[in-house]
Amino acid sequence: MNSNPDTKQVPLRIPKKLITPIFYTKKKHRIFEGGRNGAKSESIARALILLSTKYIGNILCTRSVQLTIKDSTHRLFSRLIEKMGLSDCFDVRKNGITCLINGNEFIFRGCNALSDPKSEGAKGLDEVRFCWVEEAHTITDRDIEILLPSVRAKNSIFFWSFNSNRRPCPVSNYFEKHSQAEFTSIHYYENPYLTEEQRREAVELARINFQKYREVYLGEPSTDTTRNVLILKWINASIELFKQEQERAKYEEENNIPEDKRTDKNFDGQVVYGLDVADEGADSNALAKRQGNALFDIKERATGDTAQTTEWAVSIMLQDIGSLNFDRVGVGAGVKAELRKSFPEIKTTPHSNGDAVKHKLRQWEKTGIKNKDMFLNFGSQHWFKIRTMFQNSFKKLHGLKYEGDYITINPDIELLLKLKTQLLQIEFESNSKGQIKIIKSPEGTVSPNLADAFMICFRKPKVRAGVIG
Repeated sequence: MNSNPDTKQVPLRIPKKLITPIFYTKKKHRIFEGGRNGAKSESIARALILLSTKYIGNILCTRSVQLTIKDSTHRLFSRLIEKMGLSDCFDVRKNGITCLINGNEFIFRGCNALSDPKSEGAKGLDEVRFCWVEEAHTITDRDIEILLPSVRAKNSIFFWSFNSNRRPCPVSNYFEKHSQAEFTSIHYYENPYLTEEQRREAVELARINFQKYREVYLGEPSTDTTRNVLILKWINASIELFKQEQERAKYEEENNIPEDKRTDKNFDGQVVYGLDVADEGADSNALAKRQGNALFDIKERATGDTAQTTEWAVSIMLQDIGSLNFDRVGVGAGVKAELRKSFPEIKTTPHSNGDAVKHKLRQWEKTGIKNKDMFLNFGSQHWFKIRTMFQNSFKKLHGLKYEGDYITINPDIELLLKLKTQLLQIEFESNSKGQIKIIKSPEGTVSPNLADAFMICFRKPKVRAGVIG
């Protein structure tokens, strides 16, 4: 049996647009994005099969979370090895694949295993030459921090693939200005191997729902307000309003405008903090700070016990004393006890999404529907209150009429891109009774600790300066 692929006629079947960025670019990080059926995953898998026969070094195939081998790309590789006529060059086993030509191993392991000190997640990574991160939009900042230094082989190469309708995401944020990163976008109409059935499905969706077609097949960011609690243009409006109000405040101060003649700003009011306490796993603690209805900052910290988390939060709060809203569910329940013991002067308000709806018999925003019939619980009710505030930000920015409060966000927040990403992942749906319920972590996303802290921080309406909540 001859196991040398050089003597075989191996079908490449990779779109011409992808050949240079996959095989010939000098960049270490090769990032592929686009819509459905753009041949991203199959092209990278075919390329890695061939590269594994040419170079010495293992191939790590990873994603944010992999609980079993069924969650991995193992099945895709197995199918393509047979389809490419290379079955005699590879030993395909239930939990792994070995190249028989040089002994290279295909390692299928999630980032959740790489970050778990109790597992052998990092075993064999020193010899990894190629790393493929599939569904890269689900990767977290912490995954990137762990993954990049773990792959230390000389001349190692990373392939990242994701659907661009999930922008912004940690991968796009991290590599957008990275000197060793190259982005390539490809869509279904650029795939010469697209089947007629796949083409018809795309055309049919375009006929039925053109906006959904643009998101699914062209990879455009979602504007679907039927599922997303928030959309990007509302969030961007809140950021632009913050800039405008800062500039107006600076002008009035520099020109000595009397206090009673100055215009109201969204950041006129008391300081309020929102603390989301991490659960077990890769989650992090997060602390948001607002003044009035303006978000000034948001920070996160790796997991620690309740006492450490409380001490961390208080060390920040002591710089600008304010009241604290905190998540009392799960491990967060210990925060109040810690505060009572060590910092009794801090006013606290516990928060739980599972609490009963407030003002049950009132109608929701002139809809004629009572709150108890509109929402499943307090969490869904509060997220929709925040949704209205973001909509008001958009209306105010564009000179439209609105009722109630609006939100502004400081553009200089260090974690702003990550916060935006998490806010955009929050979805909602109706239960069997027609009540709205929130889906914080849709499939393929992670626990939104920053978004949770943001939401908890805005639990109460704007508190004017000098007014006790």
